Amino acid sequence: MNLDHCTRLALRGLAIDVSIGVFEHEKRAVQPVRVNIDVWVPSEFCTPTQDRLGEVIDYGRLRQIAIETLTESHIHLLESACERMAAGILLALPVRCVRVAIDKPQAFSDVDAVTVEITRWSTAS
Repeated sequence: MNLDHCTRLALRGLAIDVSIGVFEHEKRAVQPVRVNIDVWVPSEFCTPTQDRLGEVIDYGRLRQIAIETLTESHIHLLESACERMAAGILLALPVRCVRVAIDKPQAFSDVDAVTVEITRWSTAS
């Protein structure tokens, strides 16, 4: 796979409170996470000729997928959250590759954040 003739679209720092974690105290309350998403979109889906939204990926759709994925139910692992989000994006949007990173800033009191980041490729030809 390659990213020739693609445009990278990024969503940075989506702040959302979610129910995530394996410990009992994490299951009783929501906690903040920050989401970063990068998608590589083939040129036929990101090169507007009429300067219209319908010619490109709607950034709001990326945001919506992230929010829906993280709020539909309790998630135990950041890794699971990343996988679900990447799968949802690959299913819903014409992207060649997606990278999802989730920061969990309250994981430890002496660490800025724990981050899990994954990259997944579309299997569509």
